[in-house]
Amino acid sequence: MPMTLVVTRDVPDRFRGFLASCMLEVAPCVYLAPRMDRAVRQRVLDIFDDWSVLLEERGGLIMLWHAPSEPAGVELRTLGDPPHELCLELQVWLSRRALSESLRDDPDLAATGSGLRDEDDPPWSLPPPSVPWDEEPPPSSSSSS
Repeated sequence: MPMTLVVTRDVPDRFRGFLASCMLEVAPCVYLAPRMDRAVRQRVLDIFDDWSVLLEERGGLIMLWHAPSEPAGVELRTLGDPPHELCLELQVWLSRRALSESLRDDPDLAATGSGLRDEDDPPWSLPPPSVPWDEEPPPSSSSSS
């Protein structure tokens, strides 16, 4: 029986009350069950599916539990509109979110490079290091005599 974790965001009190009845609320909107078997977890997910019409536009939740056969050893289910997109890269779950409108239109960010990778770059590539515009590049280590 793996540990199960649920994190909620902007959900009706019905969700929070139900979760508090079957899991421990360890922090606001964070629920933990040290030993929740598959059948109980599935019943909880079925109830959330039935109640999903009650979620507001920004509301949602994510449920995670240990699953050795899944990538990164974690299985997860989301309900509602998550603020982050979860993606699997090199057998590790990563979270990313879209740039806000103000950042996309920022000319300074466009001029210096956003640090975001292009579609052709491998997922582990890093943007090239840059020197801030108000600093001189460090002197080269080779000396000429």
